[in-house]
Amino acid sequence: MTEVKSPISLQGRIEKVIFNNPENGYTVLQLKTKDKTQDKITVVGHFAQTFTNEQVTFFGQWQEHALHGRQFMALICEQVNQSLPMEKFLVEYIDGIGPSYAKKLIDKFGDELTDVLNNTPEKIKMVQGVGQSRYQQIISSWQQQKSSHERVLFFTTHGLNFSQAAKVTKRYGASAIEKVQENPYRLIADIEGIGFQTADNLALKLSFAKDDSRRLQGGIIYLLQQATREGHCGLRKADLIEKARALLGVDNAALDNAINQSSEKELVIVDKAQGYACVFLPTLYYQEKMIAAVLLTLLGEPVPSEESTLRKMLQDEIKESDLPLSQEQLEAALLALQSKVFVLTGGPGVGKTTLIKVLLKVFMKQKMSVALAAPTGRAAKRISESTGQIAKTIHRLLEYDPFTQNFAYHQQMPLPFDVVILDESSMLDVPLCASVVGALKKDARIIFVGDVDQLSAVGPGDVLKSLINSQKIPFYALKTIFRQAASSQIIINAHRVNQGLMPQIDKVDARDFFLIRSHDPKEQQQKMLDIMTLSLPARFGFSADDIQLLTPLNGGPLGVDNLNMLLQENLNPPAEDKNEIKHLNGVLRVQDKVIQIVNNYEKNVFNGDVGKIIKIDFNLRKFVVLFDKTQVEYQFKEQEQIRLAYAISVHKSQGSEYPAVVVIVSMSQRIMLKRNLLYTAITRGKSCVVIVGEPEALSFAIKRGEVALRINKLEDWLKDA
Repeated sequence: MTEVKSPISLQGRIEKVIFNNPENGYTVLQLKTKDKTQDKITVVGHFAQTFTNEQVTFFGQWQEHALHGRQFMALICEQVNQSLPMEKFLVEYIDGIGPSYAKKLIDKFGDELTDVLNNTPEKIKMVQGVGQSRYQQIISSWQQQKSSHERVLFFTTHGLNFSQAAKVTKRYGASAIEKVQENPYRLIADIEGIGFQTADNLALKLSFAKDDSRRLQGGIIYLLQQATREGHCGLRKADLIEKARALLGVDNAALDNAINQSSEKELVIVDKAQGYACVFLPTLYYQEKMIAAVLLTLLGEPVPSEESTLRKMLQDEIKESDLPLSQEQLEAALLALQSKVFVLTGGPGVGKTTLIKVLLKVFMKQKMSVALAAPTGRAAKRISESTGQIAKTIHRLLEYDPFTQNFAYHQQMPLPFDVVILDESSMLDVPLCASVVGALKKDARIIFVGDVDQLSAVGPGDVLKSLINSQKIPFYALKTIFRQAASSQIIINAHRVNQGLMPQIDKVDARDFFLIRSHDPKEQQQKMLDIMTLSLPARFGFSADDIQLLTPLNGGPLGVDNLNMLLQENLNPPAEDKNEIKHLNGVLRVQDKVIQIVNNYEKNVFNGDVGKIIKIDFNLRKFVVLFDKTQVEYQFKEQEQIRLAYAISVHKSQGSEYPAVVVIVSMSQRIMLKRNLLYTAITRGKSCVVIVGEPEALSFAIKRGEVALRINKLEDWLKDA
């Protein structure tokens, strides 16, 4: 019989929150106890709220982690005092109070501060530095924000952290408490960063029953939201019920009834897709429906010129521009010119870019206005450099307004272009595709260009595959590798991998594709370091900026986070003339290579943009990143938008190309190894690709050619029309 251990209590001050997942509350933090002989303790667990400098008591057990060593697994977290939410409130909401004065007021009045501000406000003049002017400013602001404080206090005492409570208060205003008491599960859909567990904990404190219809509907919507993060637009109904049963702990009949009720309220859509009864979030469902409707309408419009005329125009342009096309490319070009909607796909070295160049010239000779765009900034830059034509990100093309959070171009205000060409279309998710397609003129053309065998979009849907598989959209797959490209081992091996074959890794005359064999993660780290800091610069003359490390996972010894710290230490070590600021687990330092991880429309920088920190100013609490030739300024508090970029995930590299790439392919990351991931990684390298890992890991990835089915309805909408 297994001995049940009593929980151990551990009290101290939270020194640092290392990681927090707002969706499920999973947190890793450092705790400082009163025992001065004891180092900071790593505590892990699921907590509703935790704040730096907060005094807390944890209940749980010690455990030995294989990678991180001894740590405390906490089951329960209790606050020793509730002062910190008040401190945060004062700083965020009350004029005249910054961090310093907030601390002084808390130190002076403690838990009585609210009563003092309400009933004897003149007492705050006892705090050093609070003169008549500041006093008037504070009290005036407090009177305006007092009701907000009551709402924030209500939510923090019911399990939300300060940030979540502030978001809820801002979203719902004066009726925030009433709305949440009526249905706390609305927070899942309405408030970014609040997932089911947080809403459920709040509901529990509000005495909601386990089988309450609002709880069941909230759980269903949450699971559908989670599915979008895995690329789905919905879930099969049977799978949704199974997941919901595990999450909610109720029987199938209750869940089936909850789905029907949600459908009646139009919270979800129930429809058949891919041969199964499926459940969708309405927004994605109608976006896919609209994409299909617009494309099918365009396809029904005639193309003005006859085939013979188009063929002659094409041949004349080929002669004039000295861009010879193969028979395959000629067929594809002619089909593109004859179609209002067209898909061009193919791997590296098969001539997609050359074909785009020719099409651009033919369209322009027909006096047609053409827009060239791609999902990311780096992809747009690549196609612009390759064609000599201006290309934009899709967001820039549609002119996103960060203040209204809407695009300037849409169905009522369509784009003024006759032709829109979208490169790297494998990266298109449903919402972005819907935005472009919905903004097309009634007589416009659209051409989707991409490599259908690369990784699918990070967001929901499988647009490019759906267009091709529907067999309703004219498409052409280029397959012949051009002679010049055929001399590249990168291109040859990329195609071999895509066909399920091992790359040629033992060629004596290898010039641009190498496998460095290593079977141990620690050794793989060291070999990667040697290659990036010694071998590639010495043998090929690559600079550190030319080389990009790609790895499948974010966590673990060979993950993005750990390798970035290792590379930073070696490529950009501390120096007296390099300012640095604390960042997550480590630091950001002048000369660090960094990547933007969210779209920031105000700064005009986008997810995936890579730059270099050129300045850190402690007085102004700002740092500056150079992206290409543009300097972008960040407040210190905006640093969560930035990550180190010496190493990035393969997914993050989509749409980019680098002079040299080093790819980690290790059995220690086998969970992520798949053929399309390896294929995508290899095709990021322009002049050199080095794989570090085991041949067995290569073989393992190549054999896993199956691609997980993404639940969507776009293909059905197109087929069934």
